[in-house]
Amino acid sequence: MQVRSNTGVVLTCAGISLPAGAEEVARGARLGRTTENLTMITPVGPVRAVIAEPVGRDAQVLGTVLLVTPTTAARHAVAAVWLALTTAALLAFLLATVAARWLARWILRPVAELDSATAAITAGRLSARAPILGPPELRQLEQRFNAMADAVTDALDRQRAFVSDASHELRTPLAVLSLRLENLRRT
Repeated sequence: MQVRSNTGVVLTCAGISLPAGAEEVARGARLGRTTENLTMITPVGPVRAVIAEPVGRDAQVLGTVLLVTPTTAARHAVAAVWLALTTAALLAFLLATVAARWLARWILRPVAELDSATAAITAGRLSARAPILGPPELRQLEQRFNAMADAVTDALDRQRAFVSDASHELRTPLAVLSLRLENLRRT
């Protein structure tokens, strides 16, 4: 610590060496300005901080008090805050990654189920349907897919029934004609 007169003469000194920039801070205090803009303290520096305050009565500056203080504790506190912020940011990133993966699976699972149902229908299992799950847009797509599969199955069932009925209906007249032809041959 130093106490200086208004002309800058050192009146009392407590055995400190002034770092670079201390004279500029002391000059500002002689002009009546308090130390407002301290240097930013980071985990790597500065090692010491300089604070200068004007001393006087009313608007008259009689002298200045110049204080040089080590920043070790402050640098350790800043390092701890930086470490906490970095840890929190990494944790938030990890949490966001896990949430994004879960959300992607939730969104894509209905697409995979729809693909499986399509493959099953293509393979001939006409009873296969896609489960209704996932986001609203995909649920609507799955409902429409299932409705389409139901319509195709109904159309195939109606076609089979028609073919069965038609073959049955054609067998009877053919059998009658066949009997008549056989009867005609005998005569």
